[in-house]
Amino acid sequence: MPETEEGKRAMVERKILDLARRGGWHKDINKDDDTLPVWQRRGFDWSWQDNGDLEVVHRVPGIRQHPTLNKPAIFNVSIR
Repeated sequence: MPETEEGKRAMVERKILDLARRGGWHKDINKDDDTLPVWQRRGFDWSWQDNGDLEVVHRVPGIRQHPTLNKPAIFNVSIR
């Protein structure tokens, strides 16, 4: 574990970027790249847990273009 705040921040950033790359959500992803499995091009990732469970994660971008308003919208947020 890093001892400085800067080291801790860098460690967290590396982990986040790694998760994004493995899940198919990073700036260099080519969703038309046939060398990647379809599940990864769609943002899915999976891993077996020590207890035998299968964990499946589907990563989606946090901000999307609203389909009718055509404005940026935060995913999974409802404001009434």
